[in-house]
Amino acid sequence: MKKKLGVLEEVAYSYRLMQRLNQSENSSFVVYSFSEIENIEKFLENDFLDVLLIGECYYEDILNTYNISHKFILYEEKSDCINGNGIYKYQAASSILGQLNGMLNMYFCNDIESDSPIRIFGVYSPVGRCGKTSFSLALAKKMSAEKQVLYLNLRPFSSVKTNLSDEKLSLSDVFYFLEEGKSEKVMLEKAVTEFEGVKFIIPMESPVDLHGIKEECWNDFFMKLNEGKFADVIIVDFDESISCFIQLFELCEKVYMPMLEDNKSLEKVRRFENFLCRSVSKEVEKKVCKLQLPVLGKEELPALEQFINRMIEKLDADG
Repeated sequence: MKKKLGVLEEVAYSYRLMQRLNQSENSSFVVYSFSEIENIEKFLENDFLDVLLIGECYYEDILNTYNISHKFILYEEKSDCINGNGIYKYQAASSILGQLNGMLNMYFCNDIESDSPIRIFGVYSPVGRCGKTSFSLALAKKMSAEKQVLYLNLRPFSSVKTNLSDEKLSLSDVFYFLEEGKSEKVMLEKAVTEFEGVKFIIPMESPVDLHGIKEECWNDFFMKLNEGKFADVIIVDFDESISCFIQLFELCEKVYMPMLEDNKSLEKVRRFENFLCRSVSKEVEKKVCKLQLPVLGKEELPALEQFINRMIEKLDADG
């Protein structure tokens, strides 16, 4: 069932945003437009809203009133959105939808009845052959000793090998069936499997499939993983084949970036950091942690394990 989303802003903006969000095929909301507080009061007499987006000129009067589960401010300035309760209003409707889903995802994590919320860690690097996937798998295996860990490889033509039968659904199958309206709980249960103590979903083979999935679909996918409580921790091995991979960093607690120290690799890292600075908020930018991994030959695997042990100890110490 779709959630009910209200937009309280001046009439031209709220009506236009309502139209665009209601026209989105992948939206999980039915959207209502309001331009006066009195209109919301009348609506709430006989109905309800799950989420309300509030224009800045209204929020002092309405932010702490009315029984609406989630309220977010529509900010005029992008710099005002860093406190986590707001969305920059002058951006594409699809971006607003994706950001809203991500924020609701984080709120949901804080509300679920468990000892600890699901934590999402990303791994990404603009540098090739730096041990990114080896590090991701080693991190997942190490964390799986004490927690239920789900590993997601979002790279095409993944080198991750398994001994699974063809009965399990791949990530491509999951998105196809979810778009067809199939039960997400059933689909994910058929897809999530376990190998060497780590839960995972068989990766997509096609970069076209990966590139074609929109940001709001990824946000909805991660929200469903949270709702199903399929794991305590999710390790996401990111790749540029995901068109919105930078935006998905917002869902992560940290994003680890393995790197090399040769001049070409350092130049790639520098260019990526400049791009990141222009593309995300300072809060998201601070989540990216550069890592200089030990050499990853077979004889050096214990060194990688020791490196990850120290990293997890620091992560636990930081809370």
